[in-house]
Amino acid sequence: MKQDLWAVNSSLLVMLALAMSFYEAVQQEVPVWRPPQEIIPSEQDVQKKVDQAAISKAWEKIFQEDVFGTYVAKEVTAVKQNFVTPIPEPRAFTPPPPPEQRKQEFIPALTLSIRGIIAGTDESQNVAMVADETNKEELYHVGEKIKDAQIIKIAHNRIVLLRTNGQQETFFLRKDDAIDPKNPVEKWKGIIQKIDDQTYEIDPQEFAKDVDSLGNFIERVGIIGAAYQDGKIVGIRVGNVAAAELAPLIGWQDSDIITSVNDINVADASNRIKAYEVAIQTQIGCAIKVGLRRAEKDITFMYKFVKMKRAGKPAFPGIKVIGSPEPMKMNRLQQREQVRRDFGNLHPQNDQRQQESIMEIRRRILENMQRRTGMN
Repeated sequence: MKQDLWAVNSSLLVMLALAMSFYEAVQQEVPVWRPPQEIIPSEQDVQKKVDQAAISKAWEKIFQEDVFGTYVAKEVTAVKQNFVTPIPEPRAFTPPPPPEQRKQEFIPALTLSIRGIIAGTDESQNVAMVADETNKEELYHVGEKIKDAQIIKIAHNRIVLLRTNGQQETFFLRKDDAIDPKNPVEKWKGIIQKIDDQTYEIDPQEFAKDVDSLGNFIERVGIIGAAYQDGKIVGIRVGNVAAAELAPLIGWQDSDIITSVNDINVADASNRIKAYEVAIQTQIGCAIKVGLRRAEKDITFMYKFVKMKRAGKPAFPGIKVIGSPEPMKMNRLQQREQVRRDFGNLHPQNDQRQQESIMEIRRRILENMQRRTGMN
């Protein structure tokens, strides 16, 4: 046991001796610091500095004394400088150019045909049967759409459509109803003839081809409703005659007030039906006297029923030619009006029952038209 400890201690001593020897071998001596000694320039350096100074003085002398006469003195003028920033001038307003007006683009007209119209006093209840290019028939009311167009008016002989681009199109029930926009008066030659400012002649037979009911007449002359004065009804007012077809042809003007028909005061609503009955019973060769109030003056127009060269249907139901033993034949609409008046005289009823009867008749007509459409 003692021998083992001795061997270990001896090994440690040997290792320590080796380590000390290695340290002494690699250790370097730290150099000793010495203050820097003043560097004394050589004679060559001193001479070089002297030569450079001499050259600098020579060049300075050349420039200052202008040995070669090339120096030009610049005159420096003092300029007064304003350090206040001026107020900027307002910029003139230049309005932007207006945008170019967009040209209206028209689209091809619809290909439609009117097969029938049911018209009454209430235009919102009117019905039109319209066929498209495939001959498919449909029933339409005001406000409904046909392709890209909306129905804005259904009259007794035409419908008016408004397209998506604002284009307005009118389709007539009969081709003869279409008015030439270049010459709208041409179609009435031989039907209405002016004798003087307050006298006109009318051929009732030709007149009936276009004006076959009281509602149609009211629409074509531009009557807009009752006229009031001091809170009382004084007659029936005429609206804008430029938009009416017949009013200028029979001498009526804007804001004329119809006060009487054959001395029957039309200010009373009950007398208007009576005046209508008198007008439709007027015979050819007689005249209708219409009282108007224009610009606070009362004037009278005379409309004589005469037979002109052109033949046609009678203007009103029951018109008889003087000397003829039989009344002239009435058309279908006139016969319907006559039957309705006869029925009303035989079976008087209140307004509500009358409206219900009219709605029932309208419903049956619509059902009949729908069945016919389904069969086709």
